[in-house]
Amino acid sequence: MRLRLPFMRARSERRFTWRATTTARPATPPPPPIPQPRTLVEVIGVGATAVVQGIALTLLSVERYEEGLIVSFRMVRHRGRVQMDWPYPSLLVTVAPAGSVPYRVLARGGSGGGTIAGEIEYRLSYAVAPAPPAGALDLSVEVSEIAWERTRGTRAEIVSRDPGPWRFSVRSAKRGPGQDDPA
Repeated sequence: MRLRLPFMRARSERRFTWRATTTARPATPPPPPIPQPRTLVEVIGVGATAVVQGIALTLLSVERYEEGLIVSFRMVRHRGRVQMDWPYPSLLVTVAPAGSVPYRVLARGGSGGGTIAGEIEYRLSYAVAPAPPAGALDLSVEVSEIAWERTRGTRAEIVSRDPGPWRFSVRSAKRGPGQDDPA
C-alpha cells in the first residue's frame, strides 16, 4: 500500500483553488501636490534660536511666496562619544495663523551630519502651502518634535524622537500678495 499525501502529488496533479476576497473601500484621491513657489513676496531674515534638551534649532529665514512659504532651519546638537553615525532628522513643523484650508508641510531638502568640535549640524528647509491668509503680519512657526530616521534597505525607520516644542515668532513687513505695505 502506497501512502500519497496531497502535497506530494506531481505538479500536474496539484489542485489549487484561488479565492479573491476584497473589502470595498471608496478610493480617496491623493492630495494635490504642493505648488512650486514662483512669485516671491518677501524674504524675512529671522535668525532666532531656541534650545530644548540640548538641541539648538535656529529658524534662519521665512520666504513668503504667493503660493506658500519656505522655512529654513539650522540644527546643532552634541554628538555622543560612541556615536559613529547619526540618523537624519525630520521636523514636525506647524505654522499659524491657519487659513480656511489646512497647511501641508513637505520637506524640501537638507544637508548635514558633519561634526565640528563634537557637535553635529544640519540645515533643513520645508515648504508650507497654501500661503497664510492675506493680511497676516505675524506668523508663528513651531517644531513640536524631531524624529530621527535611518534607512534600512528600502524603508526608513524612526530610531528615536526628541520632543519640543521649539517656537518662533515672525513679523512680516508686507500684508500679502497685492496689498499695500503697512504704514
